[in-house]
Amino acid sequence: MLHSNMFRVQGQYKSEIADIDAKLAAAARTSPTAALLATGTKLRQRWAQMSPALRSQVIDEVAVVTVLPGGKGRRVFDPTLVDISWN
Repeated sequence: MLHSNMFRVQGQYKSEIADIDAKLAAAARTSPTAALLATGTKLRQRWAQMSPALRSQVIDEVAVVTVLPGGKGRRVFDPTLVDISWN
């Protein structure tokens, strides 16, 4: 009986530790948009230095970009086929 109780308590602690770990990870995450805005007047310079992955994260935080189908045979960029919805 003592042995089974120990496993039950151990399971509860593991669950609590996993929950705390998830909360700590979320708290440690920083918003790339917030970091970009924190650069103040050097925003364009910082944007130019950012990797494509970070730029993508910034765009994902502020807008939803949808490229609409252009039809068969179209090989020229048409900006009217890009829909931007701001968050």
